[in-house]
Amino acid sequence: MSKPPHAIIVTANENALEDLRNHAYAAAHRAGGSTEHWEQQAGAETAFCFIDWNAAFLFMMHCFGQNIAPRIEHQG
Repeated sequence: MSKPPHAIIVTANENALEDLRNHAYAAAHRAGGSTEHWEQQAGAETAFCFIDWNAAFLFMMHCFGQNIAPRIEHQG
């Protein structure tokens, strides 16, 4: 059974989201675990979902560096 994904939820404008999309891809490939990741949108919020916790953590740190306050949810 695979681990449930980790969702990093942000509210950001389209320019910031484009940067976050690029960094989500990079974080998933740098973390050394599963590179599986995807994006879900609900209203003003965007959830970047990762199978690998290390990738989620790298992505979350990038959000903080961009002054975007992420929220994390463990789905499953």
